[in-house]
Parts: sequence; C-alpha cells; structure tokens
Amino acid sequence: MIAKWIEEADAKSAYGLGELLNNLGQKDHKLTEFIISYVDPQLIANNLAQIVISDAYVWGYFLGRVAYAASRGWLMRLKDSLDATALHSLFSNLGVKFNDIDSLNELAEGISSLDHSLAVKLVDLAIPKITLAINCDIIKFQDISNIISFVLGFAPNFLRYKRPSKYQEQIACKLADGIDARSVAQFISKSRRRDWQNYEELVCFLNEVMPGKATQIARLVDLNALDNTAKGLWGNPPYELLCIINALAAGDDYEPARSWINRHSNELVSLHPLLVAIAPESTTSILRQGYNLDFRLGDLADWDLAALAIRHLSIVDKELASMVLRTNYQGIAQGLVLKRHDCDYKGFPEFLNLMDDLAPDILKECLESLDPTTIRNSWSERLKGKSTKVNGKVEERQAAEALINLIIDKNITSLVDVAHELKKYIKIDQ
Repeated sequence: MIAKWIEEADAKSAYGLGELLNNLGQKDHKLTEFIISYVDPQLIANNLAQIVISDAYVWGYFLGRVAYAASRGWLMRLKDSLDATALHSLFSNLGVKFNDIDSLNELAEGISSLDHSLAVKLVDLAIPKITLAINCDIIKFQDISNIISFVLGFAPNFLRYKRPSKYQEQIACKLADGIDARSVAQFISKSRRRDWQNYEELVCFLNEVMPGKATQIARLVDLNALDNTAKGLWGNPPYELLCIINALAAGDDYEPARSWINRHSNELVSLHPLLVAIAPESTTSILRQGYNLDFRLGDLADWDLAALAIRHLSIVDKELASMVLRTNYQGIAQGLVLKRHDCDYKGFPEFLNLMDDLAPDILKECLESLDPTTIRNSWSERLKGKSTKVNGKVEERQAAEALINLIIDKNITSLVDVAHELKKYIKIDQ
C-alpha cells in the first residue's frame, strides 16, 4: 500500500510521504528499503518530469527523503530514469517570484541526492535568474543556502568533508560574478539587525570564491548609515553585530571593519576574540583595564579565530597576550580534550605554537590536567578525521597529532604512555 502511494505521489501528497519515509527510516531503515523496492522508479521519474516550479519545493523534499530511505541499487535505477531534458527546461525557465528561488533550492538539493553532477548543471542554467533575484533583494541569498552548501559544496567548515570540485568552483564563480557589488553594499548599509547574519554568509561565500568582489562590497558600505542600526549595541556586541563586523573585515587590513571598531572602541565593555583579531590596537587598552577576553574554547571552539586573535595581540603587546592566555586556562584545558568533531580546528596547531611561546608554563599545566582515559577516547576519534581535507590530511586529525607530538616532546608523564599508544595508530594509517 505505501509503495503504491509513493508511486502515485503528487504535489499534494509528496511532502507528507517524505515525512513518513523519514520517520520510518529513522526507526527501521531496512523496512523503508523493502517498501521502496516495490516502487517503480520510472513512475517517480515520470511524475518529476511534469512538475512546475510552484511544486518544486515539495518534490525536492520528497526526493531527499526517498534518497535517505531507499537502497543504493534502487537509487541508481531512479537516477538512470530521470528526464534530464524536462529538468533542464524547468531550471532554464525559472521566474523570479518570491517563492521560486526557495523552491528551486529544495529541488536542486533533492536532485543532488540522486545525481549530484546533474544538480550542478541545473543550477548553472538557473544562475541568471538567481543573481537577478539576489541583486533585487539580497535577502534572497538565504533562499539558496542548500545550493551553496550541498550542491556547490561551500558548506560551513564543520559540514564540509571535501573540497568543492573544479566544476563546482566554476559554477560558484559564475554565481559570484553575477552579484552586483554596489547593490549588495547599498542593502547592507540600510539593513536591519536581523538580516546581518544572512549578509555575513553571502560575503563569506564571496570572500572564498571571489575575494575581490567581497572586498569591493565592504569598501562600498556606508558605515555612517550602518551606525544608525548599530547604535547602542557596542557595549556588549550581540551575535548579529559580530556577523556584520566579520562581513566587513575584507583584505589583509580587515577594512572597513577595523576602522568601524576603532570608531566605537570607547563604547566597548566586553570583548569578543573577533574584535581583538580585527582591531588589536584599540582593544588592548580595554584589556589593560582588566576586562576579560574569553576565547570560548570549552565547547564549540573556533581555534582559528583564537589563534588569529592571540597572534595579532602578541604583535601589539606580547606580555598582554600571555596574560590573556593565563586567564583562559580553564577553557583551554577543556578545549584540549578535542571532544567535538564539529569545531573549527583549522588554527589549532598555530594556537599551540603561540601558547608554547607566550605561556609555556600554562600550556604544560593544561596538558597535565587532562585525564588519560578521556583523551584516549576523544583523540582516537579525532584521528579518524571527519573535517575538511587540508594538505592531504584533515584538520581535526592534525589537531590530535599536534597534541600527541607535543606531549611526547615535552614528556608529560601522566599522558606520555597514551600519546605513544596513539602515535602507533598514526604510523599505521600513514
């Protein structure tokens, strides 16, 4: 009966059937594989070939849930049955109505779960309409988040398990090239606080794909106009303000974000590592007054930002940088456990090197405070490596290797046996 429902799915039933498959699959994946084995994939492909853009969202969700619930062999049959010509026509003739981009976004992700190469080609066909929509209202960028992350491969670091392919990069560059810098800058200048995170995601995407375009946008933003919205927020900068500051930190000089922070430095009461990384000169005076800088390394740590902040701070005042590390002793010790795989470990080895130079005694105390059993479990997980590949390795793996080598080099008595034990696994994998 359920197989028959799936074969006869339409715009009214597709979303609900997707929910059903999702719930059943979480409880018993073998069951959903069995159910879908009785579904004729050609019938699904025929229905998909006849959809209109207004129905694309529910069909995209349905395809994603089918891909989750079905066996690999059945999915290959569905992939071979897809009518690429009909899908090309749908994506080529996209309108720019309010819901069209969001619907396209969901459908592109659903198709990518079956045929990723086809999904990228379809997105390529729709780029003129996508960029037109974004240039008319850049809030539309949030409507293509799945395309950016999962079709083109530019997901946040903790979700990115491999680099985008050359073809994905090519299409991403085509998308970035079509975005008008002046229009985006005008939107940002007059933006609302609730939109700042979305603008940061857009600029960060551009900064990776087409840095010159990101810099151009940042230079065109009217800080005086933006000040009207940011008024009263600088004392304890909220998350949204940090987002827009990060978006404006363009180029090697981090301008105009650095100048904007300097303009409001006398209003700052609490500090975030981002502010210190971008404008160390204006934030050192606040730190000298006794204000605390929390690197937030105990849970979902951003080691790259922490390393950047401490490196820039040490250039301005090495003694102050050492003091900041000492006040972060507890958080650093918790962070060295490497408990989570979804942290940004990109700057972890640099952070260790900086700490070894600026506060070696505190680094040693942090290491000696670690529990051998706990780190054996967590570091062995990090050595499996699940984050973005860098130089043939992965960032979380590099973090674990750096700690293991450091413990052996410094002969941390309580941990050296565990380090040598884990070192053997490194050699075996290599």
